[in-house]
Amino acid sequence: MTALNKTENCIDTVIFDIGRVLVDFQPDIPLNRHVPDPGLRSRLKAAVYSNPAWSEADRGILPEEEIIARFVAADPSLEKEIRAAYDWSWETIRLFPYTEDWIRSLKSRGFRVFCLSNYSRRLRETTDRELRFLSLVDGVLFSYACGLIKPDPEIYRLLFKTFDIRPERAVFLDDNRDNILAAEREGLHAILFTDYSQASEQLEAILSGEPAACQPGPEKRGRSF
Repeated sequence: MTALNKTENCIDTVIFDIGRVLVDFQPDIPLNRHVPDPGLRSRLKAAVYSNPAWSEADRGILPEEEIIARFVAADPSLEKEIRAAYDWSWETIRLFPYTEDWIRSLKSRGFRVFCLSNYSRRLRETTDRELRFLSLVDGVLFSYACGLIKPDPEIYRLLFKTFDIRPERAVFLDDNRDNILAAEREGLHAILFTDYSQASEQLEAILSGEPAACQPGPEKRGRSF
């Protein structure tokens, strides 16, 4: 979204959101699979996935049982079903087919690659297979691990500090406009992700516009949360 000053801001880092950028997040998948009644599916989706408590799970401060209690409070007559729906939540995550090749391509060209994601501890522990691309990146900051969620500016600043990222030399991709606007306020170049074709084209337009002298140097690995 942000125009680049090619003479001053040489990009050496790409930062990805995870959900709906590198992996798909589809609550309807487990609900359609396990719940035949469309009315019940709608109520469960509202109680769990559309509940503000879902974001609090991403923040990682409240105990899991408190998060579940907030889900149940949204529709108390469905406690058993809500607990089951929460147990199925790992089924919402599916790795996109382009993800690993996209990261490998950027790494092979010398760019540092990081992930910054609002993600709960529960999903992190149950979706390992769909997150296998994390072994390819230089570092990842999950919201649950630091008690902060996007678009809080502090999570971007923590990312910069942890991985020695200069925001003016980094591009951030996220599917949430508020997160993009917050990233831009913190000095990042940003792309609002709508689909892979659009986002990869925009990213390449930024990266290929760099003069040769600004191409990134040797790989510099960070540490992960």
